[in-house]
Order: sequence, then C-alpha cells, then structure tokens
Amino acid sequence: MFLNINMLLSRMKKIVLLALLLSANCFAATGTGFMISNDGYLVTSFHVVDKSSKILVKTKDGKSYQAVLIRSDLNNDIAVLKINGNFK
Repeated sequence: MFLNINMLLSRMKKIVLLALLLSANCFAATGTGFMISNDGYLVTSFHVVDKSSKILVKTKDGKSYQAVLIRSDLNNDIAVLKINGNFK
C-alpha cells in the first residue's frame, strides 16, 4: 500500500522516541520516528538504528516496545521498524 501525501502527513502525528542500545545499559543514540501504519510499522533515519543491538521505541502514551529492523537504506538514510501492537 502506498501512502498519498495527506495520509502520510496524518500519520506523522504519531511520533515516537527511539532509544538504541549497544549493550545492556549503554545507550548509543536516541532519535525520533513516526508510525506509518496502525499495526506497528514506523520510519526513522538509518543512522539512528545503525549498529544497534536492541531498539526500544517509546510512544506518546509512555509505553515502550522492542522494535525489529525490517528494511533499511543507507544511501537514503531511512529505516523501517516494526513493533507489536495495534495503534489506532
């Protein structure tokens, strides 16, 4: 499914905070991203998730989720992540 510009802008309201871990208690980076679907797919910059061993996502309601890197593109600095849940 491709998003048109209006759909994309409406979904950008669902901004998330990312925390990346290199080891158990060592935060490597933080960044932001936004939800692109109600089933937990989100987009962020590739440089934020590059080389992370664990990706934590915190939503606006304060809940935290472990994310999985689905796809990334180094040249365009973009990454798609997935968290489990329903985010309507």
